[in-house]
Amino acid sequence: AKTGALSYPAAAVSCAKTFCGSDIDEDKAESCESNCKKHPYFCTETCKDEDSPKCKSCIQECKEACVCGDHCEPLVKDAGLCVEQGGGWALAIPQHFNNIWMSLLVLFEISSTEAWVDVMYQACDSTGQYEEPQRDNKQWLFAPFFLVYMFMSFMFLLNLSVGVIVDNFMELKEELKDDGAEVMLTPVQQRWINSRRSLMHKTTLFRLTNLHLLPKPRRTMYKLVESNVFDWVMTAAIVLNTIVMAMKIFPTPFDWWDDMLWGLDIGFTVIFLVEFLLKIYALRSTYWADNWNRFDFLCLATAILGIILSVATPNFAIGQTVTQIFRIFRVARLFRLLRSKRLNKIFMALVLSLPKLGNVLGILLLLLTLYSILGVSLFASAHSAEFLDHHGNFRHFGWAFITLFRSVTGEAWNSIMHDLLTTSEDWFRMGDWCTPDGLFDTFTEESYNILNSKCLIERPNACVQTIFGRNWFPAIYFVSYIL
Repeated sequence: AKTGALSYPAAAVSCAKTFCGSDIDEDKAESCESNCKKHPYFCTETCKDEDSPKCKSCIQECKEACVCGDHCEPLVKDAGLCVEQGGGWALAIPQHFNNIWMSLLVLFEISSTEAWVDVMYQACDSTGQYEEPQRDNKQWLFAPFFLVYMFMSFMFLLNLSVGVIVDNFMELKEELKDDGAEVMLTPVQQRWINSRRSLMHKTTLFRLTNLHLLPKPRRTMYKLVESNVFDWVMTAAIVLNTIVMAMKIFPTPFDWWDDMLWGLDIGFTVIFLVEFLLKIYALRSTYWADNWNRFDFLCLATAILGIILSVATPNFAIGQTVTQIFRIFRVARLFRLLRSKRLNKIFMALVLSLPKLGNVLGILLLLLTLYSILGVSLFASAHSAEFLDHHGNFRHFGWAFITLFRSVTGEAWNSIMHDLLTTSEDWFRMGDWCTPDGLFDTFTEESYNILNSKCLIERPNACVQTIFGRNWFPAIYFVSYIL
């Protein structure tokens, strides 16, 4: 060091010597050395005196990392200290802005409200290249940026896009209206809706005729069951019965809790049985002409059967299972509340919308089917990760369909995408590995047996297919799907 000669004791154990050896292209080495001398981050402080041994040693380290870039990663500042002390220097989250394409992908990703808060927090904590983050270091710069971007992208542009779609829909509706047709309806569906509307306007004034010819007790009973007071009382009984069913708690807070619920359940069943008897006495055969009455009888019959089975087979497993199934029907009594005029109008609006919703659902199912098949062909053997696991994967069509349906709701679709974007180099840095996609061949018996012997059929770990060496398939796949 006193003579100014280059002292480089780590050359024998350097990353470049270990992984790339001495077979290095001289032209590439000269280019790397030139780039290292004018690099904006590396050796800037050390090479204030370009002739010093420390500067020459730093340039040599930078050059070797450049010529062996597939295996060596140069680090400085806090990143270098972190690795020297046995740590790891990696992204805190998968999203970053290191290049224009990833920046566009991240901005699209957060415009769907997925992980935008995490990205904002990491940006607020950022300091500089290869420097350790600090809490809220740049919050007044990046917090307003992300808030404005979310307002413009998610709230403004999304609503603007919806407005354009609605406007085009209304124009198409006006065009079809002149021809007597409706949007998103086939002629058969349109005739069905017209028939339902006609039935809605059909009014039955009296369930019984010739009341003056009936016995007085039956006329009195008919007036009772048809009165508003009786209807209100039964509605209150249904609401209270629902509240009692909602009071089921495990574990029970008191020893007498289940017995109390059981007694109340029997009491409400008796009330509904009395209602049935009063109506069947007053209406006789016309009782069965009303669909709601048939529905009430079904709920009552299942409740009574459930009580009988629970008493007759207290320790019989199959009997208890059947009893639980029958008890489910008790919740259906809530549908009786649809008898009220306001709720019935809302319910009928939903019924009349079913044909249009069915057509839209058909398009969605077609889209899910196409992307599920494509996802299986692309990512079936992909290496499992934090989110690409047994809860969400593309191993076969069923799981691909479930995973994509989950993605429709915006649930962690971006996390699955980033897991699939993990390259072989990323796996290597994390201390793991993935099988090159060209080697993961299951079409021949020999290769299948080899993979099966290594347990790679049951737990595949293939790298995702690349485009000219770039892993862009997951990004293209999910962005096009979400759009």
